[in-house]
Amino acid sequence: MPLYFGAVALAWRWLHREDFDFDQALTLNKSGDGHTPCPRRYRCGMGFLDRNLESEFVDYLIHVSKHRILLGYLVSLIVYLLGPFLVDFASYPYLRYQLGEGVVKHYFPDCVLLVLFIFGFGFSALVYYSERFQRIFPKVLVLYVTGSVYLIFVGVQGYDFACLYSLWNSVYAGPGPMSWIVILTFYELCPLMTLFFMGLPFGQTLEIILAAVLVFFVVLPLTTDANVWQYFSSASVEDLLRKQSEDLSAFCDREGTMGYCVMTFRWLLMFPIVLMGVLAVCAVVLSFCVTRAKRTEFVNRKTIQSLHSQKERAFERQREDQEHLIHSIFPPAVADEIILRQSQESVVPEGMTLRAAVSTSKLDSVTARIHQQITIVFTDIVDFTRMAESHAPFEIMHFLHKLFIALDQLVDANPNWLWKVETIGDAFMVAAGLESGSEDTVLTVEYDGSKTAYSYSHRVLSARSPEGSESVDMAKNLGSQVSLCSVSTTTSFGAAEAAVAFGVAALKTASLISTPDGNPCRIRVGAHTGDVCSGVVGTRMPRYCLFGDTVNTASRMESTGLPGRMQISQATHDLVCDRTEHEWMEREGVDVKGKGSLKTFLLAQEL
Repeated sequence: MPLYFGAVALAWRWLHREDFDFDQALTLNKSGDGHTPCPRRYRCGMGFLDRNLESEFVDYLIHVSKHRILLGYLVSLIVYLLGPFLVDFASYPYLRYQLGEGVVKHYFPDCVLLVLFIFGFGFSALVYYSERFQRIFPKVLVLYVTGSVYLIFVGVQGYDFACLYSLWNSVYAGPGPMSWIVILTFYELCPLMTLFFMGLPFGQTLEIILAAVLVFFVVLPLTTDANVWQYFSSASVEDLLRKQSEDLSAFCDREGTMGYCVMTFRWLLMFPIVLMGVLAVCAVVLSFCVTRAKRTEFVNRKTIQSLHSQKERAFERQREDQEHLIHSIFPPAVADEIILRQSQESVVPEGMTLRAAVSTSKLDSVTARIHQQITIVFTDIVDFTRMAESHAPFEIMHFLHKLFIALDQLVDANPNWLWKVETIGDAFMVAAGLESGSEDTVLTVEYDGSKTAYSYSHRVLSARSPEGSESVDMAKNLGSQVSLCSVSTTTSFGAAEAAVAFGVAALKTASLISTPDGNPCRIRVGAHTGDVCSGVVGTRMPRYCLFGDTVNTASRMESTGLPGRMQISQATHDLVCDRTEHEWMEREGVDVKGKGSLKTFLLAQEL
């Protein structure tokens, strides 16, 4: 395992100094100077103070450096194969002559390094491209293996250099193309040039470079005969000068010129080392700059992801708010259909108003429904016209607000049966049984400008109605719009009971609220049971409305009723007379506009 990652792993808990949260930092920075918040870093190249964030960065670096790491392995393998490996095998006759039977041991390091590079390349490729390997080995092992491969390469090449030095000592001592510095630069350490583009972390690159420097310029000179520094002594340089041409030797032997010659020749010998040092520093600096740039890129990426997630959450909250608002305006079935059509047709952009969102849903094609045996309830404030004339508008508004909130609470207490349709002035309209049935017969009406085509689906019995269901003939032209009508039934008894219970509770609740005059509020309540058609009308400020003679009759039951009393039609009375504890008084000959004289029933007790 590389020393750098080993040290970081051992000191992981101690190095963890921060828990950085991009979402929190962005939220706190909204009121700041507008700069992107950045997690703090160690100055010594150990990465972020938040070690969990550092782990994410390492994974990110491994991902973006995938092709460069594989290319580095491939280049190192080719360079080593065409360089040290083939050269050693080409020198087999001479090595056989010098070493005899021990020549086999000399080729062992070459084979080890060749297998090592092949293993590193194969392992990295499998981790990157094999999902099965990824489930077993995390990608961070690519960096561990890569660092280990190059550290082992440096160590084995150091051993090989020491062995070659003992064999080629006389050749290595010269300044020619086979000198030790040329062999070291272009033969032993040539595969390390891939560190320039592999994209390894700064700490790992520095570790490999320092390992090479220590092995070849510190460890080997101190522990073996491969002391490369001996060639730079004055005596060694003078000896090398005398071995050159006779003219050069004669020139340097002149009085006062030997020092100049030694200094010049020493510089010529040291220049390759200086060049190696410059290249090593460039590799380390380049790795530092690349790693720093990758950290900045990683932080920017995390910031963008955090901003995107914040926008997604904001959009999700906006969508939930819109759906909640739609559900508060329309019954569940209609609201669900609007939301479904909206999601199928388009995505609502951020900041779109409810009006725009509803308009894009094509409310003119929302399903209209026929409801059988629905009970409609109307309430009306007694003497409201005189009250409105004698008091300020804000007082009337405040009074109506308190009253309607109380009535809303009564509706919310029984959501399975009751639905608040609308308020018109001082009138409060409630429908009982709209959402209590199940679809019975579906009629699709398509209009092509010349004729209307009808098709019926199979009958489905109501899950809540023991009486079953009954199809309704809708054979009539619905206009130029393509629409869908569905017929639903409900348990008419339950709807009527819920409506009567609401009406009685509304009378009691209203009496507890004071009018602007300071007197208890008195209302009239009327109810009627029959068939209605429901649907959404319009696209600009759309309204959910109920249509049919049942609505008109229920309104007449309220308007012809008495203060503090509830008046119901005979249809409603037939459903609840034996099912509630309330007593009813029959009224004969009640004149109802458009209906003539009708039999109605009043709640016996005035509330």
